[in-house]
Amino acid sequence: MRITQVFVLVAAICLTTFLTGCGEKLDPSDPEGAFNLFKTAMLNGDRDTMWAHMAPSSHEFFDAQLERLQSMDTKIGRYLPPTDHKLARKQAGSILTDELTSGRQLFDKIVTPANLPKDEKYLVGLTVEEIKVSEDEKTAEIMTRGKQKILLQYDDAGEKWDILFVESFGPLKVAMKWVDFNENALDQTIDDLLSEERRKREAILAELMGFDN
Repeated sequence: MRITQVFVLVAAICLTTFLTGCGEKLDPSDPEGAFNLFKTAMLNGDRDTMWAHMAPSSHEFFDAQLERLQSMDTKIGRYLPPTDHKLARKQAGSILTDELTSGRQLFDKIVTPANLPKDEKYLVGLTVEEIKVSEDEKTAEIMTRGKQKILLQYDDAGEKWDILFVESFGPLKVAMKWVDFNENALDQTIDDLLSEERRKREAILAELMGFDN
């Protein structure tokens, strides 16, 4: 598992993506305004506002990752020897479930914007250069001057645009690949253990019934 690397990578995403300037639109019913509100929140380390301006699908992504960690924790407790639980939970990353109970908390754990720089040079590259809105006005695409593509989705109920956080920032999914790797490794370990136990039982039965003679 590479939890520390995840933090560093997401911090790098933040560094190159979310900085704000003066006099920008801040109306969430406008794609540019919604993007600028999100940037401002990121720059200020305001995770509550960031989360509020993220699309439901992005919330669901973090919920799903936590559910996978919880599932791994259950498997460790069910199939692995008790003496191996502590090490296995640490290696799998499921030990995070001791402190995290929601996808929102996982988001807070991973996204750490507090130390973002505020240098003027980043502002130019991150100002909105082009906005494209779909014909049905349900999705939008913002291209910054630094060629960062930001995707948004319209929330009819809230009458506002939400950031498709996960879809906009591919490196986040890459950073979370450790969950895939650890889940696959754990499943393989469990399969190997079950196979070994099955072979032992078959050998014992064969011996009892005299099939080994």
